[in-house]
Amino acid sequence: NVDVYEHISNFLKNDKQLALKVLKVNGSALQHVPAGLSRDKEVLLMALRTDAEAMQYVPEDIRCDHDFGLSAIARNKEVICYMPETLRNSKSFVQEAVHVDGDVLQFVPDHFKLDREVVLAAVQSASEARVAKESGDDVDNAYSFLAQPCDGHNTQGVERLDPWHSALVYASGELKRDQQFILAAVEMDTNALRHAAAELREDPGFVV
Repeated sequence: NVDVYEHISNFLKNDKQLALKVLKVNGSALQHVPAGLSRDKEVLLMALRTDAEAMQYVPEDIRCDHDFGLSAIARNKEVICYMPETLRNSKSFVQEAVHVDGDVLQFVPDHFKLDREVVLAAVQSASEARVAKESGDDVDNAYSFLAQPCDGHNTQGVERLDPWHSALVYASGELKRDQQFILAAVEMDTNALRHAAAELREDPGFVV
C-alpha cells in the first residue's frame, strides 16, 4: 500500500528489497523512496515498469539519459510519453526506441508516424518480436483476427485484442495510402496489409 509505505520508518524505507516489492505493485510509490534509493536504476526501472507516469519522480539528469530511456522503454513502452522533449523529438532516439519495441510507435510524436524510416523500423521490430514468441500460440485462433481490418482507431487496445497486429496500425493515414510504402511494409510483415487504407485493400489492381 503506497499510503502505508509513505509513513513507515526511514529504516524500513531504505530497505531496497522492500522498496522493489512496493514498486512492483504501484510505481507511484517512487515519490516516497528515500534519497539513498532515488538514483538506484533498478528501483527506478521497477517503478516505471508498473507506472509510466512515475517518470516524473525520476531525477532530471537520469530522465534525460539516453540509455536509461531505452531500458525504461524495454519495460514499459508508454514511458516515452513522459520523457523530456529532447529525447521524444530526437529521430535517432525514436529509431532506437522502436527497435527495442516496435509498438512504441503508437506513443511517439505524430511527425514520426509520417517518417518512412521510423515506421518501417517499427514494423520490422514488432514483427520480429511477434515471431519470436509465436511458437506456443494457437495459430488458428490468432488468424481469426485477420478477418477484421483495423483502421488504426482506438489503437491503444490493439495489442491486447489482436496479437497479430502490425505496427503499421500506428502509422499516419498518408503512409497507409501509399502503395509503394505498403509494399515495403508487407515485405517485412505480411500482417501490415490489413492496416493499409481501405481503398488499397479493396483495389483489385493492387497486387502484393
